[in-house]
Amino acid sequence: MASRSPADGPARAQARPLGLPTQPPGTPGPGAGDRYTPVTALAPVAEAEMFRSIAASTPDGVVAADAAGVIVWANDAAAEMFGWDPAHLVGRPVTVLVDASVHPEALELRRRVLSGEPIGRMTSTGLRRDGTTFPLSLVPAIRRTPAGQVLGMSAITRDLTYEQQVRRDLTEALARSHARFDQVAKPQALLDLDARFVSVNDASCRLLGWRRDQLLGRDARTLVYPVDLGDATVKLDRLAAGESDAISYEVVATRADGSELPVLIDVSLVRDRDGTPRELAVFGHDLSEVAEAHERVEKQDAFFRGLYRRAVDPALALDAAGQVVYASPAFTRVFGYQPEEMRDRSALEVLHPDDVPRCRAMLDRITAVPGRTDRITVRGRDVTERWRWFEAVATNALDDPALSALVINLHEVTAELAAREELRRSEERYRAIVETAQEGIIHLDRRGTVLFANEKTGDILGVDHAALVGTSMLDLLDGDERARAEDRLARRPLTGPEQLEVRYAHPDGTHRVLLIAAGPLSDDAGGELGSLGMVSDVTLEREAEAELRYQALHDSLTGLPNRALLIDRLSMAAHRQQRVAATGDEAGAGLAVLFLDLDHFKLINDSRGHEAGDRLLVEVAGRLSGAVRETDTVARLGGDEFAVVCEEATAADADLVAERVQEALRVPFDLGGEPVHVGASIGIAMSPPHSISDLLRFADAAMYTAKVSGRSRTSVYVDATEDDGSLAAERRLAVSTALHEALARDGVTLGYQPIVDFASQRVVGVEALIRWQHPTLGLLAADEVVRTAETAGLSYDLDRAVIRSAGRDLVALRERGVIGGDVYVSVNISPRTTSQQSLDDLVAEMLTETGLPASCLSLEITEHAIMDHADQAGALLDRLSASGVNVAIDDFGTGYNSLVHLQRLPVRTLKIDQSFVTDLADHPEALGIARSVIGLARAFGMATVAEGVEQAGQLDLLRALGCDAGQGYLWGAAAGVDELESLLATLA
Repeated sequence: MASRSPADGPARAQARPLGLPTQPPGTPGPGAGDRYTPVTALAPVAEAEMFRSIAASTPDGVVAADAAGVIVWANDAAAEMFGWDPAHLVGRPVTVLVDASVHPEALELRRRVLSGEPIGRMTSTGLRRDGTTFPLSLVPAIRRTPAGQVLGMSAITRDLTYEQQVRRDLTEALARSHARFDQVAKPQALLDLDARFVSVNDASCRLLGWRRDQLLGRDARTLVYPVDLGDATVKLDRLAAGESDAISYEVVATRADGSELPVLIDVSLVRDRDGTPRELAVFGHDLSEVAEAHERVEKQDAFFRGLYRRAVDPALALDAAGQVVYASPAFTRVFGYQPEEMRDRSALEVLHPDDVPRCRAMLDRITAVPGRTDRITVRGRDVTERWRWFEAVATNALDDPALSALVINLHEVTAELAAREELRRSEERYRAIVETAQEGIIHLDRRGTVLFANEKTGDILGVDHAALVGTSMLDLLDGDERARAEDRLARRPLTGPEQLEVRYAHPDGTHRVLLIAAGPLSDDAGGELGSLGMVSDVTLEREAEAELRYQALHDSLTGLPNRALLIDRLSMAAHRQQRVAATGDEAGAGLAVLFLDLDHFKLINDSRGHEAGDRLLVEVAGRLSGAVRETDTVARLGGDEFAVVCEEATAADADLVAERVQEALRVPFDLGGEPVHVGASIGIAMSPPHSISDLLRFADAAMYTAKVSGRSRTSVYVDATEDDGSLAAERRLAVSTALHEALARDGVTLGYQPIVDFASQRVVGVEALIRWQHPTLGLLAADEVVRTAETAGLSYDLDRAVIRSAGRDLVALRERGVIGGDVYVSVNISPRTTSQQSLDDLVAEMLTETGLPASCLSLEITEHAIMDHADQAGALLDRLSASGVNVAIDDFGTGYNSLVHLQRLPVRTLKIDQSFVTDLADHPEALGIARSVIGLARAFGMATVAEGVEQAGQLDLLRALGCDAGQGYLWGAAAGVDELESLLATLA
């Protein structure tokens, strides 16, 4: 017999009993074989019949077994349930009906039942004949005779397959229903009739901000804002009583965070089948967005009303006939008319009579076309009878239900028209200026094409200015000048205004020097429009400057280089010497300086006159130039003093040059009359080891030695310290060690020498000078301290200490009122510090630390330092100057860059060397040099400060030459911070 599918439902018993034993006791049952155990005691016939009747009618399976666990009877439902043929089921052990591998405890079931253990309903796994299994429910029981004798056991069985499937289906359906309830986007909930939450979906939790466990069982009315609570309670009570089936109302709910939430509540009554109210179904609708939208609309309306009330430009609304129906508050503010004064009046009444026809025509045009807009510029009269210009924009809004008017918006343009007229007049003025200017004015586009050139431009260039328009300005230049101008033009938007000098081949065959001052032009939006330039012919000025430079560098009598050019050449020679020495060529690294002083020149000059003296000097200059090597430089220092610079010279070479000079001077000079014999005292100094300044000083000392030795002699300078090298070395070591310790504890003190302005006789600055007291050697000269620092590698540390001390001292003096706020401090910087790019960081550190303005600090740097590190020094000076710090060239005229690079450097001050100042009164050449230096400084826009002013006569000469300021013993020596106040008091 095939097993039933779970979908077919529980098996139904047939009308007849299956395998009911009717044989006499001890007779084998059919199909039981030898294993069949006969029933020894049977129930009465009536009881058996009743049993068979019950078993036949029950839908469940019924199985009976004897005490040995062998099946003795089973109804049709059981046979069908387990898939056995009734003939084969009886006589088999009950264990064939259960899957012992799943439920091994079933094997003990017979023993437990027969032992009298009460066992209720239990579940197990049924085993069909074909080996398939199914969920089984069974109720076992013990079978006894009326006398209580145990006959065996019986069991009522039920196939649970269909029942479990139905249960699963119901569970899944319920889960789907709950999922739909939870996942629906709209808030939903179920309340009991006391308004307590029974179920609530996720949307409700999100809306209210409460967790589900916080809401379940809670009275929903506790979430209603107190103002709405009474009405909500009444409506819910009536609904719960069954007086209505649904209600809707708006309330303000309270969220978990305490915020208020406007909601629309729809509540429906859920009834049982008999109509009894059971629960309340609630649907919520968030009204916050609606409320916010209403609020936004109200705010927007209020905004536009406020905007219109506060609008600067007047507005009018006219009917189709042009009568005023509305005047804005701005109209009242601008014109002065009250709204009631304008209402029902023609808007044309406030217009200038000359503008009325044009305005009436415009109104007619826009009235004829709905939505049309037109504009016109008219004059309107305010309440003070003043006419003002307005731009009127008229729009036809007659078909707009919200307006039903002609809208006129007015914008006053009185000031704009006045400005436009002023601009026109200004353009006329500037056009007149351009046409009458004495400089060429030219407008170029970005590629250099001429867009405009005034008449003066044509005059300067020698071409018709009108013919320049449309041509390239670059085509007027040749070679390198064109390339340079083209590069400047391309970079102009980045570099900004600049000046450029170019050489120009004039059509008349001459070469001119043109100064072009140009800058970028841009529109209001910053767009590039090209360049605007001013062109000047500076040929004559440059020729005059070249002549002035020549005069400044050459002796006017002999044409030889003067002291300034000598120093320049000497510096270049020293620089080359250093490069040669760096290659290891010691033989070619020598540099010699010869100082010559003519013997008996004063006697000749006094006896034969200045004219003869001048002729003698000219002749001497010629002989000297012929006696030296081609690479040597001969210079006149002033009076009867000359000098020779010999490069790549050994001591023997220098001696040879000196001998040749002496030989050349032994030949008598013909000055018109008796021959004149003139000799020379010559001093020689060699480098290395001496520096340039030492070379000059030592050569002069050697010359003096030669002169006092008997004239027409040559003397070579010998350093006295070289005679006792051990003592000098010991002193240098002592000074170096003590200086290192002093710098470590910031122990260097300074003295300050006043710098006096010649025009006002007021102290405008002070120069910081080192005053260092050695523990055992006493007060050391500043030169020795500086040389020791350079030798010991302490230059940077020394300069840092001086800069910091000077800054602190100047701030303290300002705070004490000793000096004014515009007085500056000048600090000398060593060449080695100049070569370090961190000097500007050092200066910035001091300025930040002390609060001293950058304009109150001046850094004095020697020309030699700039030349030795030209690239680094140039960039460093640019940064220092850009920060506001003043840069001065110290000992001007004694270094390399005196004139060659002067105008390229960001220098504001030249300090005239003391050697020039000392010779002002006695040497006309020194006076001429000072005059040239001061003139050049003035031409370059620089100030001059003279050093070493000791006499009133020197002051008078310097002031007459136009020197700006000076310092020296005439006003006092350097004083410490504490003594400076009394010194300045004497100068006040």
